[in-house]
Amino acid sequence: MVVITRSQGHKIVEQMALRRAVQSVIFVIHADFLDSFLDAALYNNNLATSVQSLHIIFHRTFPPIPKLRQCLLAIRNVVDLELQLPRASAANWVRLLQGIRLPRLELLHTDCPPFSLAQFLNEHAAITHLNMSGRNYRGHDYYELANTRLSFLSEIEGPSSCVTSLVRDSPTSRVAAHCVNNADFALPLICLLSSLSTSTTALTVLQLDFDPTDYDLLRRIANAAPFVTTLKLVERSRSVSARMPRLRRAWNFYHQWAQDLAQLKLHRFALKTSLSMVQNPGSDEDERKLLTQWRLDHYSTHDWIYAWDQPSVLRHLTLWYLAESKAGILSSWDMVDGCWLKTRGYLDPPADAFC
Repeated sequence: MVVITRSQGHKIVEQMALRRAVQSVIFVIHADFLDSFLDAALYNNNLATSVQSLHIIFHRTFPPIPKLRQCLLAIRNVVDLELQLPRASAANWVRLLQGIRLPRLELLHTDCPPFSLAQFLNEHAAITHLNMSGRNYRGHDYYELANTRLSFLSEIEGPSSCVTSLVRDSPTSRVAAHCVNNADFALPLICLLSSLSTSTTALTVLQLDFDPTDYDLLRRIANAAPFVTTLKLVERSRSVSARMPRLRRAWNFYHQWAQDLAQLKLHRFALKTSLSMVQNPGSDEDERKLLTQWRLDHYSTHDWIYAWDQPSVLRHLTLWYLAESKAGILSSWDMVDGCWLKTRGYLDPPADAFC
């Protein structure tokens, strides 16, 4: 039996670390890999300093906070950071991020609650892309971000209340704002759009969760973000508005909806709702008729000139209706030679089909 001394063991680990290939992209999804990586990095610092994209994802197990913190301290040149720790408490997050400095960080994707994230964001003001994917935020958490300024932020996705705080006076060109909790529903749409209007660059891509009672939604968007070319609207109904009759939806007032659409310079438009948008769900003829009624040039020349002095540039349109049921239908249409042509259709489509 061969006995290996402690010093010999360290020597073996060191030799293995020096032979270990340097990787610029690292995925940490279990503790064993984390232990192996940290042990090797003790002997080969290049393993840590060469990492530019780090993805820490512990969906099913409790994250080893002390070791994750050690990892973040070592990988100081990271540009792209993902932290998905749904089992971590707010206190866990504070212990993990406190004092961490990543001077090259530009992209952050995390489910960290705003209460624990605010200080980290304040210390990483060079972030350009932010995705706040958490679903368990407290209703008042977004107040923690009220004084946070990300002067280089070009793209953000997250709860509407958080987005409202972070886009103010930022060069944001792509925004996705979701209703995650009651605080998001309670926030008047005008507050979010008011923040969007302060963007120091042209906002071109916008995704919004909206309440069906927002009848003048398109008009407000046109006023706040007149240069949007891609717009995705997702209906999020609370118990009261969910019982609204189908005919009360804004898009069923065809002429006004067409006028409001004409105020925007949209190339792509997508709309998702839990109700049916046509009399016969899935009917190409009914859907084409609906889309034709959404084009202002379907109406009188006087109305067309009154609303806008340029023809529509809308070329791609996606509808997802009956979305909360197994009978959900997703249809994509392209404008070809002045006519709407259906390019794809799904029955009970997967969530990632809505693009």
